[in-house]
Amino acid sequence: MNNNANILWVYVVIALLVGLGMGYWYGTMAGKEQGRTALLAEQKAAAEEAKKQAQEEIVEAANPFETENPLQSGYENPFNQQVNPFAE
Repeated sequence: MNNNANILWVYVVIALLVGLGMGYWYGTMAGKEQGRTALLAEQKAAAEEAKKQAQEEIVEAANPFETENPLQSGYENPFNQQVNPFAE
């Protein structure tokens, strides 16, 4: 009977060690998968934001009504000046 009790305890300890090992393995795999999905979601959000900013920059650059008038500054009407060629 003593021999059977010792063997039973050995099987219980082995079963606990195997259970702990499998639990550890499953936990690390689940943690890696959660990290992977979080990373992919973060990368997708960053790519969407970069795409949105690039589209806004393109739209702003292509809008002809928001550019400066090159003739606005520095334009002088040449006929508006009172020039007397015979004056000293």
